[in-house]
Amino acid sequence: MLPYIFFIIVLLISTIFDKTKFEKLTFLILSLFLLTFSAFRVGGTGLADYDAYLRLYSKIVNWESVIDPTIHAELGFRLLSFIGNAAGFEGQFIIFSMALLAAIPVLWLINKYSYYPIVSLLFWTPYFLTMNMHSSRISVAVSFGLLFIISFYESRKLSSVILFLIAVSFHSSAICLFLVFLTCFTYRTLLVLIVLALLFGLVFNPFFLIANVFSLIGMDHIAWLIKSYISSEDYGYPMKLYDPRIILSLMTTLLIYNIRKSVIHGFDSYIFKVFFVGVFLMIAFSSVTIIAWRLSYFYLVSCVLVIPLICKYYNFRFFNSFGHIRMMSVFYSFVYVLYTLPIILGAQPYRFYFG
Repeated sequence: MLPYIFFIIVLLISTIFDKTKFEKLTFLILSLFLLTFSAFRVGGTGLADYDAYLRLYSKIVNWESVIDPTIHAELGFRLLSFIGNAAGFEGQFIIFSMALLAAIPVLWLINKYSYYPIVSLLFWTPYFLTMNMHSSRISVAVSFGLLFIISFYESRKLSSVILFLIAVSFHSSAICLFLVFLTCFTYRTLLVLIVLALLFGLVFNPFFLIANVFSLIGMDHIAWLIKSYISSEDYGYPMKLYDPRIILSLMTTLLIYNIRKSVIHGFDSYIFKVFFVGVFLMIAFSSVTIIAWRLSYFYLVSCVLVIPLICKYYNFRFFNSFGHIRMMSVFYSFVYVLYTLPIILGAQPYRFYFG
């Protein structure tokens, strides 16, 4: 537990360097720390996935195993494992390489677009601990998915297609990135969709229908994954409406909706709507927690850009005249630390590879 406590305290204290001459250096040091922390972990914050990755890695030793349909891992993971085994690297290679692929794109986007880049790292922490430190394949898919979402906005068609295919090659659930077209809707329409999803989810479980649709179009692997999650005692339980993830996400959407008329930059409006899509997915699929959490993460990872933007707008719109221009940043930082603490308390002990 102590390494995780140290991890969150360092991030929290470091936020004071945002908008100072030490911002770039501090961000670089923290980024290297995050990469090392995840790349050289043994185990993770949760059980099973780490050992499963090592077992899969040990099976993919030649080209025949790359194309073997009985190995339940997507093509990107297989190719990466094949390269590692061909080079003679032991199992930690797959953990190391996926940690870099899962983090570097997100860190690059934070550095390029975030108004408060160090605060962004703090807001990423709950996702980093539950995903990057546990579910590496989907974390890689999400990081390239975020690159796809930005590339889609910039109308870079070829790179969008490539990034989408890379994301799907690491986790089939990245197919939900097709829903990025929902950002064409107005804030009001997106908010209505969230409310309808909330009401619909109270009376109907959509997963059986979705699994059958995937079977009909020949995507049996995804259908199998959905059905296995639904029937699992460990994963098939629903999210409660008072789940902190839902409450925090809804609170953030309402804060965005309140300032929607003040948003003058097209990119700001777009990335806000991306977050709305994530909240919609979380609530629409809340009848199975793990699916709701993983699908919504493809869009909620945008929090690393969205929440600093919210802080920027509120800091200057509501608090600047009082001389407390970082008040919203402090508020959100406090909330996210509270949000992260239960994850830390429930995490498996951290072990360092070279320890």
